[in-house]
Parts: sequence; structure tokens; C-alpha cells
Amino acid sequence: MNTNGHVHTNESAREAQQQAQTHTDALISKLHETAAELRQNARDLGVSGDALHQIDATAARYERAALYLQGASTPEAEQAAPAAAPPPNNALALVATFVIGVLVGLLVDRVREE
Repeated sequence: MNTNGHVHTNESAREAQQQAQTHTDALISKLHETAAELRQNARDLGVSGDALHQIDATAARYERAALYLQGASTPEAEQAAPAAAPPPNNALALVATFVIGVLVGLLVDRVREE
């Protein structure tokens, strides 16, 4: 601190950077957890076919986002979570999103009952 009681700019910047890194690390962890939960819950509920493919593609996007935040290079990110083919049309993506929403709703209800 200087004589007026103000924190030096460098110290404030360092604290802000540490806080940002803490939040980024938490986000990376949550992205990985969410991807794993999506896959596990879909399989536990017996989802198959195109819906399962869409859920896996969504989980892969979460993992790629986490790798991006970790600073992984593009080849590393692609090797860890290969890109899913884009949906053939918007209708399929809409249906898959709806199915995911229903699955999450069912899981929330199941957890509340326990």
C-alpha cells in the first residue's frame, strides 16, 4: 500500500489475475464433470441411436471447451475429443436438445425422490 492507503496497481492486477485463474480452473473442472455426467446419465437411461450420438457430441464440445481454456494446442484438443459431425439439419439438433432436456429433467426428479 502507498501512504494514502491505496493498493498498488500491480498488486491489484495480480489479485485479479489469481481470482480469474481460480474461476477458470473451476469452470474447466465443471465442464469435464458435466461431459462425464451427460454420457453416464444417457447410458443409465438407455438412450441410443441418434440421441446418444448428439449427447456424446455435446459432451465432446464441453471437453474441447475445457481443453481450450487449459491452453491445449489444437492437435491435442482434437486428439482428446475428436470433432463430431455437424447435425444433418436444424430439426435433428432441436430434437436432440429436447431429448437432452427431458433426460436432465428426469434425472433431477429422480435425485429429488432419493
